[in-house]
Amino acid sequence: MSALEAWLGGLRDWVDADGRPLGERASPLYPPDTRRVACPYAGSREGRPMNVTSLAQVRPHRERNLATLAAACGPSPTVARLLQGCSALVALPVASRLASPDAPIPVEVAALYKTTIGFHQLLVSLLLDTEALAGTPAAELDGAEALLAALEAGGWLVGQVEVCAGAPADIAATWDVLTGRRPAPAVEPYPTGLGPWATEATGLGVALVLATADLLTRGNREGLDGFGAPEPPVAEWPLGARLWRQRPTPWLVAATARADRTAALAPRLFEVCPASVTRFVEEAPRVRDHRELEVLFRSVAEGVSGR
Repeated sequence: MSALEAWLGGLRDWVDADGRPLGERASPLYPPDTRRVACPYAGSREGRPMNVTSLAQVRPHRERNLATLAAACGPSPTVARLLQGCSALVALPVASRLASPDAPIPVEVAALYKTTIGFHQLLVSLLLDTEALAGTPAAELDGAEALLAALEAGGWLVGQVEVCAGAPADIAATWDVLTGRRPAPAVEPYPTGLGPWATEATGLGVALVLATADLLTRGNREGLDGFGAPEPPVAEWPLGARLWRQRPTPWLVAATARADRTAALAPRLFEVCPASVTRFVEEAPRVRDHRELEVLFRSVAEGVSGR
């Protein structure tokens, strides 16, 4: 499996050294002995099931995770640089799997993934919806209080079964470190060694799924056998349609949360849009069906690799 295939297909079922899937409750491998309690935090989460087993796994790594986030995003980052840094950290399990295909994901990598994935989702959504935000200094974004209010209003902290286990103070502290409002803990960050490939792969994946949605909106079902049936053979569909139907990654869920988004918005994720994303966005409106869209995607994605 290539890094790009892993990134697009989602990491939710990858298991760490504690036997926990990265996707926790979203994965069929979710451990049945997971301890859940009623969420103590005020707001829409209060009283709903909260996974404290996963929280106990992540908390011992909190300071080093914050230091790693700050190091990955760099000093005085722009909003696009925040996305690039978060993408690199969310992609660390891919690097781990490529290096040791048969080994479980290290617990510290799993903890960093779980710390970062929600912010990665949020940044994808913010950038898609806000023209020219990519080059804005992260320090100009609203502070933690406004962030918590927006997360509450948008339902970001409430899943279908469980709620986010992050304490409001922890979410606020992470946001303040990301945006430079407070210094990162003075501890050694984890080594990452990843370039910007995961952000480029994110942009390509977002563009592919939103272009697929556009074809579907125009009534194009070519190559989608069983479309509309209760259990269609999705595994046989072209890649974009498979990803649109299954949305296997949190960032694709975020990207497709609004029906008015189009593939033309994908360049907003970057200060300088990669040539692959630019080419896909320019040529996608001219494809005739979902299979042609996959051919175009694979053509422009050649060379996008986490190695």
